[in-house]
Amino acid sequence: MCPGGYATLSEDAGFNRKEVRVRCLPPKDTADQAPSALSSTTAPGAPKSAESRLRDLQSLFDKGLITEQEYETRRHSIIGAL
Repeated sequence: MCPGGYATLSEDAGFNRKEVRVRCLPPKDTADQAPSALSSTTAPGAPKSAESRLRDLQSLFDKGLITEQEYETRRHSIIGAL
């Protein structure tokens, strides 16, 4: 598992086989990112807001780390807890 996601280096298909070479990307440095207004008012270790959890979930889906079904299930769970 790569915390920063994957980058496709090459793809090759032959008789009865398909080869895909990927590279593990380094994790994104969160220290360089500006904190959101919501996270700056939240104490460290406090539960994340629904908005923050939905953003994180969308990010996982956009990176291809979860399926659409997992995305929808978790999204409904977050929204249902409001």
